[in-house]
Amino acid sequence: MLLFFAFYIPASAQVVTFQKVIGGSGAEYLYGAVQTSDSGFVLAGVTESYGAGSIDYYLVKLDKNGDLVWTRTYGGAGGDFEPAFIQTADSGFAFLGSSYSFGNKAQAYLVK
Repeated sequence: MLLFFAFYIPASAQVVTFQKVIGGSGAEYLYGAVQTSDSGFVLAGVTESYGAGSIDYYLVKLDKNGDLVWTRTYGGAGGDFEPAFIQTADSGFAFLGSSYSFGNKAQAYLVK
């Protein structure tokens, strides 16, 4: 006996506002994104392409159209990993992660 099931699932079309590829010759890893109060976005991750060390924190600010506003790297000569971040009440940003850049063991690294 052969059974055949058919399901109709209505698809709702999503409009793509923009698509971006951000990075350099090394690897970049995204840990999170927030929509900012000006309708733009800040992406937080780590980069092997930019910065002072082997792996540094990497923040990217895009406007509401996906155009690059600024990038920032933070960290030192060692590896910097797994940032968690927020937009603060004064429209700035704060993030916390683990860093091997400022000693011979993992330490908490907070930037505002």
